[in-house]
Amino acid sequence: MDSASEDVEVHAAPGRCGIACVVLRQVRATPEAPLDAPVHANSFASLNIVLQGEVRSGGERLPACFLTGPFSVPFATRVAGELRSASLVFPAWLLPTLCGEPAGRLADRVVDMDLLEAALLTRACEQLIEAERTRDCAPLWRWWETLVAD
Repeated sequence: MDSASEDVEVHAAPGRCGIACVVLRQVRATPEAPLDAPVHANSFASLNIVLQGEVRSGGERLPACFLTGPFSVPFATRVAGELRSASLVFPAWLLPTLCGEPAGRLADRVVDMDLLEAALLTRACEQLIEAERTRDCAPLWRWWETLVAD
């Protein structure tokens, strides 16, 4: 392989549900032809699941399931193999409701989901994995809407 390739599907959420989108990503790369993909500074939080492969930042492997707060600076990532991942992107102001942490405490951080006791995020992970498997986000949107309605 001469260069890395990436397929990204962005599934925009219905306006009433309060989520920005789901991002489904597949990468084909090698150590000789890695994919460097910075996450740009943004005001969103995201729940991220690596279903196959690994993502690295600063030489360190990121957890298989992790939460990020907003980023005030770009966050460099690198993939040097096959990767399948899914991300649920949502406004950072929802972090206290979802995991009990204020957005400011999670800014510019990657937090391993194993370190959080957050039942809602665990259920969101299950919904996200199913959305990636089926390529259908409608059940996730419906589940999320029940949270917003409560």
